[in-house]
Amino acid sequence: RIVPGALVGVAAATAAAVMLRLPVEKVRVTGVLAAVSPPGWGDFEVLASVGAAGTVIALALIASAETLFSAAAVDRMHDGPRTEYDKELMAQGVGNSVCGLLGALPMTAVIVRSAANVEAGARTRASRVLHGGW
Repeated sequence: RIVPGALVGVAAATAAAVMLRLPVEKVRVTGVLAAVSPPGWGDFEVLASVGAAGTVIALALIASAETLFSAAAVDRMHDGPRTEYDKELMAQGVGNSVCGLLGALPMTAVIVRSAANVEAGARTRASRVLHGGW
């Protein structure tokens, strides 16, 4: 109940591969920090265009709707505390603002991650952060 079964399985397989010195292919990720770059001052001029404003509004509405639909679906999957939608949208707005300042993609809640957490027996909102880290 403390740790999801899938995580235990991955940890056990990793430990077995290390102890038995199995030849496991590895993915090397390089240049991650170079991929995230804050926009330059000249990039802010683009935001004044009608097309950019329309895109920003469309993405905000779509991501907000997806987040709210996911939260409503998850609320029906468990008996615990219910989502406070205003806080959910405020957190998403803050998170997307930070993503924009870093030049990263927008974020949104997704039903797959939330459903996996409910099925694994998650009881607190910390499961979202832990799931993302894992």
